[in-house]
Amino acid sequence: MPEVLVLGAGANGLATAITLLEQGRRVEIWTQDDPTATVSAVAAAIWFPFLAEPRERVLQWSSTTFAALRRLAVAEPHAGVAMTPLLIAVPESSGTPWWAPAVERWTRLCPDQVPAPLTAAIAVEVPVCDTTVHLPWLLQRISALGGVIVRRTVHAL
Repeated sequence: MPEVLVLGAGANGLATAITLLEQGRRVEIWTQDDPTATVSAVAAAIWFPFLAEPRERVLQWSSTTFAALRRLAVAEPHAGVAMTPLLIAVPESSGTPWWAPAVERWTRLCPDQVPAPLTAAIAVEVPVCDTTVHLPWLLQRISALGGVIVRRTVHAL
């Protein structure tokens, strides 16, 4: 009998299940679709807390996720996660980005470094997941930790 039930076997559901399994919980994952047929199997996966609210909570979640994905990029080369440079267009008068505490470092580019037609930009390194590699890695990790995936449709909670 599972102690925790996770609904959905996309990247977020599987990552949540792994976290719980690593804490020693008995986890069962219910999914209507095969995990390799979810949106996660074909979606781009770049870390960035864009237009998410409430900012205080999102900052906490983003920091945790950034750290976990960075650890994977460094320690698990077969996990399909890589740290990748990102250039973000910003208003010239913008101050410190609200998400800055979540990342290791960021740099406001000097005007002569900003590619046209932009007028101001920030450079930061963020985790990017190759979902064609990352999803199978998550599934393998679930199996190794004793997680159970059940194909099941949930009609109501």
